[in-house]
Amino acid sequence: METRNSKGGERPTVYRFGEFVLDVGRSALLNGNRLVPLRPKSYEVLKALLERPARLVSKRELLDIVWRNQVVSEDSLVHCITDIRRALNDQDRRLVRTVARRGYVLEAGVTRMDEVPAALALTHRRSPPHRDLWFRLAAALAVLAVGLMVPAVNDAIDEPDAADTRPAAAPSARLDYEFAEFLYQRRDPGDLARAGDRYRSALSADPAMAEAWAGVAATAYVRINELDEPRELLLQEMGDAVEQALAFGPDLAMNQLRACQYFRIIRELERAAGHCRRARELDSQSPRMLAYLAGLAADNGRIDEAIELQTAAVALDPVSAVQRNNLGFFLEAAGRFEDAREQWASVADLTPLRAAEYLAPNAYIELLLGDAGQALEGFLALPDSAERDQGLAMSYYALARDREAESAFNRLATREYGIDRMLRLAEVFAWRGELGLAARLLGEIREQGLGELSPREQSDIRWRLRYSHFLDPLRDDSVFAGLLSGRRF
Repeated sequence: METRNSKGGERPTVYRFGEFVLDVGRSALLNGNRLVPLRPKSYEVLKALLERPARLVSKRELLDIVWRNQVVSEDSLVHCITDIRRALNDQDRRLVRTVARRGYVLEAGVTRMDEVPAALALTHRRSPPHRDLWFRLAAALAVLAVGLMVPAVNDAIDEPDAADTRPAAAPSARLDYEFAEFLYQRRDPGDLARAGDRYRSALSADPAMAEAWAGVAATAYVRINELDEPRELLLQEMGDAVEQALAFGPDLAMNQLRACQYFRIIRELERAAGHCRRARELDSQSPRMLAYLAGLAADNGRIDEAIELQTAAVALDPVSAVQRNNLGFFLEAAGRFEDAREQWASVADLTPLRAAEYLAPNAYIELLLGDAGQALEGFLALPDSAERDQGLAMSYYALARDREAESAFNRLATREYGIDRMLRLAEVFAWRGELGLAARLLGEIREQGLGELSPREQSDIRWRLRYSHFLDPLRDDSVFAGLLSGRRF
């Protein structure tokens, strides 16, 4: 709801209740002059309750107001109410009261004002743009170490963009954001969760920091695609973050890119294409835009184009472990094995904790290069897994150690039934020259489809079907040709 100021202009409403203030103009919840973090959809639910104080607001009404035409369960609303109670320190549920099976009542005296009281107003300073992640992080940490509350040092070649009128982030928010970016790009175990926490910490200091909202969307996107976590809540989290990123920074290429990714996931492809076009118009040469385009090219079988784009991304961001990791796998898919190893070695130098991730890929390369003995050493170093059994079966077979090869093959064959196991067995059969058996398994995979798999599992299977060198002898087979073009894939 809008009110008019004395000059007749539109001014967003401010709601004061108890010790809290909801500033609609800044989409911010304040306690005194302290910003209280609140997820975007939780903010919208609280705003709806404040607009209807002291009356029952049904669950259906709240779902219609906040989610509009989106199809979500009541669990999403319950999650928001829990978030609101935590923010308001309402553990006894007296402020936001539940009416069983019906809805919620905000039990508070609510005062509407035209503006936030001067004592609670927050100000910002403008800081210049930054590019180099490691330089920015070092500069920001140096600022913190000497206790200076000033923006991070600017790159020598950068000049402030006169057209960018967005308020600058608070220094503490900028520092949290830079460290989150560092963690997101390094991607050691646990880094993704820590990056998400740091992005949210930045938003606690500055809820209008568009780049941090894009970071929250990015971590949700990775968790949706690479981790086996509840999809509905992650999609809600990503959608909320994209909405806020676009609201506060519509002309930032990264925000448009995150919107493109979100709408691709929910299959609104026309909207996704529009955001992707806008991202490219704003900055077609940013490392993450190049990496995104490289991924699309690889997914569609254009591996040489993917390598060209990803190589450019690495040149622009040479200390990103994520960028080098992706380039390594594109090079491996193209059969450029030594170049792939070089990239993975660089990742291990940047993030030593990830070195073990490349034991299996390097061992498979040894097999393909004809050094089964070296491959065997790599597979023996893996923990018990289907991948280890597959590698051992293939290595022992190449070394003519038939009894050990059969034992490893039988362990693989008796693991839990599923597409991953069928594909691994097909690769083993193809490696041994038993192409008929391999083709039969691929036919079973085509019939079963990928619908029951998680997004991460689907992505892994598609990649292996398209680029596994062990399946190369089958690529002219009619069954194989129809795999990736089938409706279930």
